Amino acid sequence: MDSAHREDLKRNELEEALGKGIHYAEDHKRMILYGVGGVLGAALVAALTVTGIAVALGEAFERGLDRAKKSGADMTRLHPYMTLMVGRLDDLLQRVMVKEQIAIDPGYIAWAGIAVFKRAHEIFRKRGFRASLLAAAYRHHLHWSQLIGPGVILTMPYPWWKQFEASDIEVEETLDRPVRPEMVEALQRKFKDFNLAYDEGAIAPEVFASFGASVHTLNQFLGGFQDLLGLVRERMLLPR
Repeated sequence: MDSAHREDLKRNELEEALGKGIHYAEDHKRMILYGVGGVLGAALVAALTVTGIAVALGEAFERGLDRAKKSGADMTRLHPYMTLMVGRLDDLLQRVMVKEQIAIDPGYIAWAGIAVFKRAHEIFRKRGFRASLLAAAYRHHLHWSQLIGPGVILTMPYPWWKQFEASDIEVEETLDRPVRPEMVEALQRKFKDFNLAYDEGAIAPEVFASFGASVHTLNQFLGGFQDLLGLVRERMLLPR
C-alpha cells in the first residue's frame, strides 16, 4: 500500500469518526467533541499545559470563529474549549526536582499548574477570548478548590468528584484569588520549565511538542493506545 493510499484511508476514518461525533452531538446538545483540528458545527477542545500556547490557540480560535460567522455557521453550536492540564505541569516539576536535586518547599509545586491556569484565565478575560478554559489532570484538591469561579469548566474524574463532595472544604469562588507571590517567585527562580509554562512569550508554538510535559503526555497517550491494541490482539487470538 503506497503512502497516498494510506493517507486516503486515514482521511476516510477521520471523516467517519467526525461524522458520528457530530451526529451524536445533534441529539445531545451538551456534548463536546474532543479532538485535534477543526470541527464545524460542534465544540472543539485543545489540550495543553502552557500559557503562551493557550494564548496562541485562543487567538487562532478567534480567527476561526470570525470565519465561521462570515460563512453563515450556526454560532450557537460552535464553541471552543481550551484545556489546561494543570496536574501534568506539577508532575513535570516533580520529576525535574528529583533529577536536578532542587531544594524547594514541595508544597509550592502543587501550585504550579494552578498559577498557570489563573494566569491564562486573566489573559483570556482581558482580551475577550470566546474560548472557555477547562482544567484537567487532577492530582489533589487544590486543582478544584482553587479554580472555582464563573466561565471555566472543571473536568474532574469521578473518584475525585466523590472525594471533593465528601470533603469539608468550603466551596467559594477562588479563581480570581492570586497564588501567593513568594510561591510564584520561588517556582520561577528554581524551574526553567515553570517559566516556559507561566510566561506568555517564553515558548514558541513550533517547539511546544518538545516541552517536557507535552512529551510525557504524548508518550503516555501513545502507550495507552498500544495497550489497547494489545488487548484487541489478545481477544482476536482467543480459541473459538
